[in-house]
Amino acid sequence: MSMSFAKHTRRYAAAMGAATVVALALAGCGGGGSGTPATTTSATPTLPLAAAMASFARDTRTTPFTVAGTGSLGGQTVAFGGSGSISSTIAAGTFEGVAAQVKTLTTNATLTAQGASSPISDTSVAYYDANYQTLGTSAATSYCVSSPSGGFPASAKVGDTGTWYSATCYTNSTKSVKTFSRTLTFSIEPLTDTSALLRITQKATPTTGAASSQDLTYTITTAGAVSPRETPFAITSSGVTVSLTFKFL
Repeated sequence: MSMSFAKHTRRYAAAMGAATVVALALAGCGGGGSGTPATTTSATPTLPLAAAMASFARDTRTTPFTVAGTGSLGGQTVAFGGSGSISSTIAAGTFEGVAAQVKTLTTNATLTAQGASSPISDTSVAYYDANYQTLGTSAATSYCVSSPSGGFPASAKVGDTGTWYSATCYTNSTKSVKTFSRTLTFSIEPLTDTSALLRITQKATPTTGAASSQDLTYTITTAGAVSPRETPFAITSSGVTVSLTFKFL
């Protein structure tokens, strides 16, 4: 029998939970999405990028998803699947001593492998200024403070690129132990006459170890609608390597 799901379920849950935090909290996820690719075109629509992403950050609809992938440890591999949802709330608060819009995201899911199931629950927080520029994020083992930046431009076209924001991350809000820094950049890629692919690339550089990067992709329309696309992830946590794909419904 391959590795025991019962023995390693907490490690799988930790890895999947970490991926969920990256995918959803850092990008301020809300609303529904689809993994169906759009028809590529040479058109270059003008997109209201800043307003669309601000609206996306304010969105508090519940987002269901499915997830499928594999986990490996010590040369053994287990296939797993699952489903869940992400809910969020927004309230006025503070971050680093300044007024902030505080978006709390709660992920609840069930992961199944080898005939056994395990519940997963994660909470993370994103902090925004009055214009929904990112001030920082926090989760169970991280507290990240963003550096001032221009954020998203008011409008963008296919081919445009830029830096969304950079941040320094610590183990908690005391900021006594720095763990890594990260920079999020964006690029606009073609899809249809009225939409484009927004690709957000997060590069994380830990204080020790090698840097890593992760892409998040969204469909954005000329009307300002934004939805997450089917997204693959690979992450290692507590000795378990997990490769998975989220499909937002």
